[in-house]
Amino acid sequence: MSILSRYVCRRILFHCIVLLIGISALALTFELMEESDQILRVSGGETSALLRYSLLRLPDIFSQMLPIATLLGAFLTFNNLLRHSELVAVWSGGVSSMGIMRALLPVALFFAAVQFVLDDRAVPATLDELHAWGVGDFQRKGFIHRGSDTVWLRSGRDIIRIPAEEAREGRLTNLQIFRREANGQLSEQLDVENARRDGDAWILEGVVRRVIEPPKITALAELAWDGRFDVEHLPLISRDLRGLPITDINQLIDNEGYGQRPTDLYRTWFHFRIASAVTPMLMIMLVVSLAQRFRRTGTFAKLMISSVAIGFGFFIFDGTSLAMGEAGFVPPWISAWSPNLALAALIGSFVVREEG
Repeated sequence: MSILSRYVCRRILFHCIVLLIGISALALTFELMEESDQILRVSGGETSALLRYSLLRLPDIFSQMLPIATLLGAFLTFNNLLRHSELVAVWSGGVSSMGIMRALLPVALFFAAVQFVLDDRAVPATLDELHAWGVGDFQRKGFIHRGSDTVWLRSGRDIIRIPAEEAREGRLTNLQIFRREANGQLSEQLDVENARRDGDAWILEGVVRRVIEPPKITALAELAWDGRFDVEHLPLISRDLRGLPITDINQLIDNEGYGQRPTDLYRTWFHFRIASAVTPMLMIMLVVSLAQRFRRTGTFAKLMISSVAIGFGFFIFDGTSLAMGEAGFVPPWISAWSPNLALAALIGSFVVREEG
């Protein structure tokens, strides 16, 4: 690592960490102001619950604020370098914007790794704790939330209805199976007391079988059923997608979401989990390209307005693109990667325009 790389990386790292802590503390303060009464009520008035809630919320807040902190931290760093003519000296020494970007790769890759670890490890672990605790907004979130009493699954042409409480715990009891013909018409209904796996099939116990045509009701002690899904992974569908590690998202893709939600929804989040790790890196490179663009004027206002406008425009585009991918309007990889590709193209155009 060169002297220039160590110097600029250290400056950006300092500003980004200070801003990340400050912005996250402010966001957490506002959240505690809103949720503290409910947290204290659930915990029986123990003030230590507020500390526990804060510690559990910090990874998610850090994850959301890291791209903003890297954008503002890079802006402050390069504004100071311009103001003291340090960046002018670097350019005069023959170092181009691409050279500065290469020098900043260590800190950019560091923030990319931090973003991925937060999103894929820290956030899922803490969200699980918050959902289990059931405080604040987390008693309402999740695909199978506390108000739900039924889960519907699909296995081939069969539709399975399971009580939500059993689904959360991964049990197959007191379920109903609706069997359909190839044309989608209902052929029979099975009311089942319990289901247990037997090799690749299932043995249904305590079955009441209702055949549609001709109408017939039969009580059976046991019945073999060829349904296929991994019941031990059933609780995955009850969790927020943001609270799933990428390995679990991939597992849901492989099992077609257990028939609960479209597979493309999970593919969108799989791509988004990887693409979001690149965002802090792009924020830093954006400021580098804009600093080169305004090197002749070197004004605080122009660099700030351009950085913030483009950066927050990217965040809006990113959120909109993710929502469109979740709704199935665009393919998953386009939904996740198009904002990053658009911003990378814009950064590249700034660099090419200034350097020829």
